[in-house]
Amino acid sequence: MMEAEECPASRLGLLVVDDEPLIRDVLRDLFVGDGYIVYAVADMAEAEEALAKKRIAVALVDLKLPETSGIDILDRIKRHDPAISVILMTGYPTIESVIEALQHGACNYIIKPFRLHDLREMVGRARNAFDQRSRSEFYRRRVDQLERFLRQRGLTVPASADSASVAP
Repeated sequence: MMEAEECPASRLGLLVVDDEPLIRDVLRDLFVGDGYIVYAVADMAEAEEALAKKRIAVALVDLKLPETSGIDILDRIKRHDPAISVILMTGYPTIESVIEALQHGACNYIIKPFRLHDLREMVGRARNAFDQRSRSEFYRRRVDQLERFLRQRGLTVPASADSASVAP
């Protein structure tokens, strides 16, 4: 069952996917205290439910789960919204799993047991990256809307607007 704690100061959520209830509880308490809305779930089905209904900025995903792998969940998250920053967590690190995680779009990888301070910093950086990607996408869409508006009225788009870019 999905557990959610809300904090009105934040509009975006943090998804925790781990089959261990203690890990989910500790991470939920930590990040709710930091002002995040936290959705702590145990499996792929609950993760998909949270993704479908909530605005997620960062996901913390356990690499080894009973019914699926964290890589499968990472892929599902990235298909849903490529802007979501995903951090994989594992107690069984290998070079191969680090490489695979990064190839599938994880922004980071942390080894259990970890210091909560280190994870908190990692999540902060991931959230900042998500915010920056979201702002860039917003401005790209806005420029596209303005260009369509001008073209519909028979106006030309200035050359400088065509070559303008928004930093990622």
